Amino acid sequence: MNDEILEDLKEKLGSESAGQWMRFMFICERHLSFLFSGSGAPKKSTIEKSIIGKAGFLSWSDYVQNGLNWNLNSWKSWKKAWSIVKQNDYLRSLPITASEINTMAAQHKPFPASLDEYQAVKEGRQSVIADKRQNSVAALKTQLTSSESDIASIKLELASSNAKVELLTAEKSKNEEKINSLIVSNESLKIKHAEELKKEIESRKKITKSLNTLKNKGFFARLFNLK
Repeated sequence: MNDEILEDLKEKLGSESAGQWMRFMFICERHLSFLFSGSGAPKKSTIEKSIIGKAGFLSWSDYVQNGLNWNLNSWKSWKKAWSIVKQNDYLRSLPITASEINTMAAQHKPFPASLDEYQAVKEGRQSVIADKRQNSVAALKTQLTSSESDIASIKLELASSNAKVELLTAEKSKNEEKINSLIVSNESLKIKHAEELKKEIESRKKITKSLNTLKNKGFFARLFNLK
């Protein structure tokens, strides 16, 4: 019998969306009432006498984590939602999750006291959600338009920068050509000046040689030579 109950708990644990989580909580409250007493942690003897103690578990947290492979935060969430269900019996007939109940409780106080009130509030929330979605879509479209405009602006700036780079590159090439031309001209001038200087030196050598030759000759020889 105890094994069947524990097996039933495992089965209901994986069916929250189908409303089976309420069945899970009902079973817990019926066979593990100490979980809802609100008087702190149960005594060791209470656990040992319970269906989970007889199955070898040392505590409820031990059973949740190792027996159900679940977690305590989810259990606390279900327990909170279950307390709301017990205060609003109409919720038992709805295929509603513990998360939905807790969300409604957090956003709407006091909690809807009837099915009609609950549906009216839910429809209002759905309308708000739909409006938020439409606003989000509109905002995304605006962002997209803005992004496209930014991209176009960036493309123009990039094209302008590329044009400037190409212009500077062309100017650099022209300047390099001018520099090379000046270097060549300078070298040509140096060669020309060197050749002229060489010719000048050779001319002066010839004149000097001629003068020396004349000095070594007599007066009449120099006279006839000059003729």
